Amino acid sequence: MGSKDFWGQPGTSSPTLGLFGTTVMAAQLHNCSCILSAAVGFFLAPVVNTQCTRPGECQNKYDVTSREFYRTSWGLTSLPRDIPAEALLVDLRGNSIPSLPSGAMSHLTQLKILQLKNNAIVSFDNGSFAGMGALKEIWADANRISRVEPGAFAEQGNLEVLSMDHNQIQSLDAEMFQGLEKLETLWVRQNRISELPVGVFDSLPSARRFQLEDNLLTTLSPHVFVNQPRPLELALSEGGQGGEDTNTWDCSSLCWLKHEEEHKTLVWVYNHSPQCAEGGDWSTLQCGDKGEYE
Repeated sequence: MGSKDFWGQPGTSSPTLGLFGTTVMAAQLHNCSCILSAAVGFFLAPVVNTQCTRPGECQNKYDVTSREFYRTSWGLTSLPRDIPAEALLVDLRGNSIPSLPSGAMSHLTQLKILQLKNNAIVSFDNGSFAGMGALKEIWADANRISRVEPGAFAEQGNLEVLSMDHNQIQSLDAEMFQGLEKLETLWVRQNRISELPVGVFDSLPSARRFQLEDNLLTTLSPHVFVNQPRPLELALSEGGQGGEDTNTWDCSSLCWLKHEEEHKTLVWVYNHSPQCAEGGDWSTLQCGDKGEYE
């Protein structure tokens, strides 16, 4: 089951961190030397921290053993230019990076995981990920993304996880996902999506995990997921029956999901089943003989 963040999120873990040599989680055990600044009167003296055991404590670090580059909460307003070409993980969380210029990271041909959470990125453009054909995971939660240009992921044929939670995306379309034949997990929670048109996921033949809570959705056609492998893994409402959510589901139109449940071809991610706008309880919703793909 997909993860919400590869670091520090309660109850979650990354699905692909063990894909290469030293995993990200194992990196917690690595010691590193971080150059910090300690103010002594008006004099700034460098202090070597030899007890840095978590990457979060080494905000400006490259681990040559695990090939992991960290530049977190560094106040960056553009991509750093010193990322080594052999890096397998790049963590740029907590900066103010507004864009990914075309070709700016094209030297990162071996990169597996790119963490961009909590920046100021407004769009993914054609060329944003040029040259990065080995990518397995992109984490872009909590940015300002409102547009994904067709072809933005044209070279990401190996990508398995794409997370764009907490952004400003208003619509999804099939062209947005061109090239993502191996994508398994798509998180777009807390955006402004009001409709999922039929065919939107047709270019994602391997995708089975979707997190869609806290958007502006009301209905969901069974034909949206007709080409997705089963079991389908969905999250449609934050907290399921009892939580608050901006999706206002017309549950009478979702009887096909009951059909999937009964045939064990559907799993609710984190138990986030639809929260019915009409106040009904999804678990006791009666569909009669409905549930066919109508």
